[in-house]
Amino acid sequence: MDSLISFDAYGLLALEIDGQDLLLSGCARNSNMYEIKLNKKGGFNSDPKEVISIAGFGPRGDDRIKKIEFDMSGARLILKGHEFNYNLSAPSDNQQTQYTFSRNGDVWQMDKLKN
Repeated sequence: MDSLISFDAYGLLALEIDGQDLLLSGCARNSNMYEIKLNKKGGFNSDPKEVISIAGFGPRGDDRIKKIEFDMSGARLILKGHEFNYNLSAPSDNQQTQYTFSRNGDVWQMDKLKN
């Protein structure tokens, strides 16, 4: 088993891109998505590296990435962001925004927003 210290992961996806095993993770403290390289046994091979920020986008501008998935073709990354207030109470109005990205080389580029 492996662990990260001082990183509040929020929304996770393990996958392989171009032969590299990766863990993609949102963060409860900001609006960024991070990439962590994994070794063949699933252990961490790098520190979290910021690869996407959705800060300033969407209806609130401060969404946290709750869910990370790929579309059926595997060509687009879909991030589902929502408001996060560091408490256990369920919001009465659970708004969610969908952010879609495509990969261009090593860079993720935003395609569109969907409320």
